[in-house]
Amino acid sequence: MLALGLLAGCAAAPGAGSTADLPGGASDGIGRAGPAPSGNPDTALARWQSFPVDASPRPLVLTSGMVLDPSTGFATDEDKMAYGAGQYELGVALPAAPPTSDGYPVVSAKAALDRLRANVSGQQVSSRLKIVKASLTGAKFSTDRGLQQLPAWEFSLAGVAGGVRVLAVDQSRLWPAKPLEPSWPGDQTTSIAADDQTLTYSFTGSPAGPSPCGAEYAGKVTESPTAAVISVEVVTPNPAGDSTPADQACNSIAAHRTVTVRLATPLGDRVLLTAEGTPIAMVKR
Repeated sequence: MLALGLLAGCAAAPGAGSTADLPGGASDGIGRAGPAPSGNPDTALARWQSFPVDASPRPLVLTSGMVLDPSTGFATDEDKMAYGAGQYELGVALPAAPPTSDGYPVVSAKAALDRLRANVSGQQVSSRLKIVKASLTGAKFSTDRGLQQLPAWEFSLAGVAGGVRVLAVDQSRLWPAKPLEPSWPGDQTTSIAADDQTLTYSFTGSPAGPSPCGAEYAGKVTESPTAAVISVEVVTPNPAGDSTPADQACNSIAAHRTVTVRLATPLGDRVLLTAEGTPIAMVKR
C-alpha cells in the first residue's frame, strides 16, 4: 500500500496544468493518481508527547493562524500588498487591555499588533496601511475542537471596509505557543461519534469509482497517551483495472473523500493529528 500524506491528486492532461496545481498532488507521469509525501506517525506523536492532556483548563490548540483577514478584501492592489507585507503605521493611540476577557488572559494591543505584523505572506513594499482604530472584541477561531469564540483585537484600517482581527488570548493558554499549520492548503476535518472512538476523517483526494483518475483509500490510526494520528493510504490507485489504456491522461479533479477509523481508547482531551503532526479540527456528531 502507498502511504498518503492526505491527498492524492490527479494529473492534468498535457497543456492543462499538472498535479502541482493540487495541494500535495503527485503523479506517475501520465496522470494516474499518486500519493503526496506522508509524515511519520511516530514522529508526529513525538512532537506532541509533552502536550498537557490532563491540564485544566485544557490549552487551546489552533488549527489555523492567529489573524483573521478583513472579510471585505481590499480596494486596491497597493493596500493588499501592504497587508501581505505586514506594513502598518499607527494613526491612533492603542487602548489598554484588561487582565482577562471571557475567562482568558489577554495580550496587549501592542502584542496583538506584533502578531499582525508577523503575519507576512508577501514581499516588502514601500506603502503602508494606517491603523485608525483598535478595540478588544471577539471572533471565531479554528481550533482542534471546532470553531470557538475567543477574545480578539480588531484593527480598523484606513480605506478597508472590514477590520482585521487578531487573537488576543495570551500564549500561556495556547499549545504550542505558535500554531502549527499544514504544509499544504487542503481541507481536513474530522467528526467523532458519541462513543468518542469512531472518527470520520474528511479530506481532498482523487475521485472514487472505476476511472483512470480514481483512487480508493483506507484509514489508519496510531495512538499515544497525548495524541492520535490519522493516516490515509491509497489501497487501489486505479480502480478501473488493467483495461484502462496505459497512456490515459486525467483532468485536475479533486474530490471530497472520507475514511472511518476507530480508536483503541476514547479520544478524551488528546489531540488529533495528521501524519505530518499538525492538529485536525474535530466536531462531535
